[in-house]
Amino acid sequence: MKKIIAALVVGVFLFGAALAGVSNQQDTVTVEKKNVIEKVYQFSQPEIREKDNYAIVSLEGTKSIMQEGMPILPYKVDVMRFPVGTKINVEAKEGEIKEIKLSSKIKPYPMFTLLTTQGKLVVREGSVYESDEAYPENWLDYRITVGLYNGERVATLSLFIYPCRYIPKENKIIYTDKIDVKIDYDLPTKPLFTNDEYDLLIISPDSWMADLQPLKEHKESHGIKTIIVGLN
Repeated sequence: MKKIIAALVVGVFLFGAALAGVSNQQDTVTVEKKNVIEKVYQFSQPEIREKDNYAIVSLEGTKSIMQEGMPILPYKVDVMRFPVGTKINVEAKEGEIKEIKLSSKIKPYPMFTLLTTQGKLVVREGSVYESDEAYPENWLDYRITVGLYNGERVATLSLFIYPCRYIPKENKIIYTDKIDVKIDYDLPTKPLFTNDEYDLLIISPDSWMADLQPLKEHKESHGIKTIIVGLN
């Protein structure tokens, strides 16, 4: 039996995937219907404190965005898994939006540099601090990836939920008490591929499929049977 190698072509696109799973988080309400998953992520009011002349934003039950030079803000991740080949659509709607005017800028995640600080972490504000747009750009982003889970090849839907967003030019945060997410999915009518059918599976945005044909032809010229599948 041939060994299948799955390759995922990653670009600037949102992602999702997975066998529909029920969340057991206390601050998340999940309702499942046929081919639909509805989730409500609930949040308390963010807590603001001052440290080292910066504002620190925290929210119970969340992680923190840790990107060099970017504001440290709370976020939540939720993951679901579906059979490979499932078509997925994600919609999100925020609840009531409120704002808090800050007396200090939100602390950026520190940068690590060897040349100027002898290997120490340096707090340095990135270009986003000059922007009049909210960061992050959306209340929710998502990605779809393909890989192995418990020995099975699955599509994984990862939701990134941002209950607090920062507007640097106005030095304020906007936040919401909940984010409603609706996930519509269509399961594949048959397995996308079988173990003895292909050596290489390439999954990419539909708009890239034509550009990937030369790669497919190159692989097959070396005896590697290849298939290209679009995300839609």
